[in-house]
Amino acid sequence: MTALPTCLPRPLLLGVDGGGSKTSVLLGTVDGAGDILVLGRGVAGPSNLRAVGKDLALANLEKGISEAIQKANLGSNLGSNLGSNLGSNLGSNLEGQSIDYAVLALAGSSLPDIKSEVSHWAKHRHLARQFEVVHDLDPVLAAGTTDGWGIALIAGTGAVARGVNQSGDSLTIGGWGHWFADRGSGYDLGRNALWAVAEAVDQTGPKTLLAELILDKLKLSEAREIVPTISQGANIQRQIASLAPLVIYAAEMNDRVALSIIDAATEEATKLISQLAKRLEITECFSLVVAGGLACTELYRTTLIAHLQSAGLRHQPLVTVDEPVIGSLKIARAQWVSQP
Repeated sequence: MTALPTCLPRPLLLGVDGGGSKTSVLLGTVDGAGDILVLGRGVAGPSNLRAVGKDLALANLEKGISEAIQKANLGSNLGSNLGSNLGSNLGSNLEGQSIDYAVLALAGSSLPDIKSEVSHWAKHRHLARQFEVVHDLDPVLAAGTTDGWGIALIAGTGAVARGVNQSGDSLTIGGWGHWFADRGSGYDLGRNALWAVAEAVDQTGPKTLLAELILDKLKLSEAREIVPTISQGANIQRQIASLAPLVIYAAEMNDRVALSIIDAATEEATKLISQLAKRLEITECFSLVVAGGLACTELYRTTLIAHLQSAGLRHQPLVTVDEPVIGSLKIARAQWVSQP
């Protein structure tokens, strides 16, 4: 991390990326050349209000932001001052110093009630002089493209895609949640893996390495114990999604069932991308950006690209964004610079 002078850097920017598995936070500033300098990082649990509930989600937001502030190299006692006021003023200290601009990119924030809840929390906590709550795919596009237009796919715990055409029109599809959708997601892989294990045990479907892998992960000796074990967890969606890496591993071992699960998932993701290109009338070769724990695996990306080619979609080389929260800082920088 670049050493900074002990005086408070301006602007002081905050970027947040909150999903169904974790919350990533960056506190940063802009140097004389206009480049972003990261001052502090924070990590906490999930902050998807719809998935884990308002209280836990907001508590994780506070934890991640507080950690980023405390770890920031701000000199003197400013870091501790900023982080010591969580009870009332999350982003300001006793001397009136504060975060200049904050961008909160949270899963589920496209829903009016979720956006309202988070905005109310940020105002009440005096998070920053100015802030905005954005769709969690906006930072993915900001981080993965140079001109801000194209199509972004998040395939992590859930699955959602967002497109922006050259005219600035935007559209989001997918992201309906795990109850009846989220095809192509980590939850989808985990759910189908459990389905496959049930069929293998009942001998109504083919044998699969997934049975052994899942029993080993859950430390069980009997497949019938899977349901009560998973049901005891506080976040069943996340527990099921955590099985996705086992599907990837089994597929890499040439397990036929696991390969078919990944093929079906990436076909569903291709449908999202295809519909965005069609409805936004994107006919030129477009930027395609992916993020999320599942989409960042090589096998998922390779299978997805094969489906995209079969669908005749003209896209630039696929860009993987490992740290979407950087995009939140880029949006904050752009908003700060554009102010009069």
